[in-house]
Amino acid sequence: MKSTLRALAVVVGVTAGWGCLDDSITGERPLSIQLAVNPSAASVAETVTASFEATGSGIQGVILDWGDGVVDSLVLSGRVVEAASDLDHAYGVPGTFTVTAIVEDQSGSDSASRSVQIN
Repeated sequence: MKSTLRALAVVVGVTAGWGCLDDSITGERPLSIQLAVNPSAASVAETVTASFEATGSGIQGVILDWGDGVVDSLVLSGRVVEAASDLDHAYGVPGTFTVTAIVEDQSGSDSASRSVQIN
């Protein structure tokens, strides 16, 4: 499986006096995820690529469920505000599968799903 993860962590701090850190920036970004699956129809053993882009204020992880019992997970640390990845998968049997991407942060989750037809 090929995977490429791109993540952006924003760290903003102001030192004052003897090195105190002021992290009083309070802006919040809504948690969201977008998902694309290509191709949307493929043959058994053909590579299918799921691409996601997630945004939020403190993304902790992304779960990608291929719908056939295989689940990939990405655990992130720090104050990650954007994450994107392209993940490859090959299905072993024909059928219609629902690929679901879930992004999580400290306050909840968001998800997106797409169908893929395997012949």
